[in-house]
Amino acid sequence: MDYIDIENLKDNSTKYRSLVSNKKFTSNVLSFFEFVKDELTDPVKALIITNRDKVSQPVSEYMLKINRKGVALVESNFQVRNHILLTFDPPGLSLNKKQMGAAYSRAFGMRIREIISDLKRDLCFVFEEHV
Repeated sequence: MDYIDIENLKDNSTKYRSLVSNKKFTSNVLSFFEFVKDELTDPVKALIITNRDKVSQPVSEYMLKINRKGVALVESNFQVRNHILLTFDPPGLSLNKKQMGAAYSRAFGMRIREIISDLKRDLCFVFEEHV
């Protein structure tokens, strides 16, 4: 995922927090991605969820971009920067351009559930990227 200038995107955190507040995505994070894809109607082409500038001194900063083709998660802290890419068709999961297996899928799912929890607790922003 290229650097995204969130300053030029529309903040819709309240809308998406309200939409997910009563939904449970704990058993399968793919249902969360399907839910988001259903919300991607013209002119919205992607959602970006980030804790950048939301929490003072987070342990790690993340930016999650969800579009119709897949999901990109960039996380960084003081020591490392990781780029995780999930593609829907064909299905695939990679970490820093290296294909990952089922064990990593579970870890990725746990991380996405943490981000969903951040969204519900108002610990991140949600931006819409328009066409």
